[in-house]
Amino acid sequence: MSSIKLKHASGNSMSIAAPATNPASDLSLKLPATVGTAGQVLQNSSTAGTLEFGDDANDYVKLQTVGGGSTINNLTVDNLDTSVYRAFQLIGGVMPGDDAVNLNFYWRVSGSDCVANKYDYGQTYTYPDNNSYVISKNDQGRMEIMESGGNGSREGFRFNIFMFPYRNGDANQIGNFCTWQGIRIQDGPTPRFLSGQGLYDVDNIYPDGFKLQTTSGQMNDYNYSLYGIKR
Repeated sequence: MSSIKLKHASGNSMSIAAPATNPASDLSLKLPATVGTAGQVLQNSSTAGTLEFGDDANDYVKLQTVGGGSTINNLTVDNLDTSVYRAFQLIGGVMPGDDAVNLNFYWRVSGSDCVANKYDYGQTYTYPDNNSYVISKNDQGRMEIMESGGNGSREGFRFNIFMFPYRNGDANQIGNFCTWQGIRIQDGPTPRFLSGQGLYDVDNIYPDGFKLQTTSGQMNDYNYSLYGIKR
């Protein structure tokens, strides 16, 4: 099996090899005339064997997966491309450094938190055995995602957050809301299972980021994946 070997200046090489099995006939692949742009994929054009760069056809795209045991002040993601993605989904969990703290959400614009007292939210909690309670507030300076998470072993917050930011040009006032499901645990085996909804009720705010932060202290452990849903 023949191959083309490209040697690096430091000594190692990269090879492009012929197929492992003999093709039915001679094959030809024509490279594109450009290098494409960041995030594009190499694919067949309308003519099979003629390659071109194009956008990923998948509408649900993993943007990043992050995890670590180091201490961070908050979980912040900026530079969301809202021209490509209509909505975002964050799945994961964090372990707070302090005990019995709440987990808050902030939209961000150009690297700054949105902190006007215009967050409205509501949550329903259920817990063993067949008990429940609700929380609902408006005109707050942050969107509370979960309350009272512990910092002991197997405690903390687990979440699935769906974010729908408003972008200039979208339908007026239909945006900047979140829905979420989650589990918060404090005092060992004391789980609370919850669902919530909230919005930032301010006109002409176009978020390009978000932040999760506890009401005090830092985050000792974190593990999450962020997905984008294309327009």
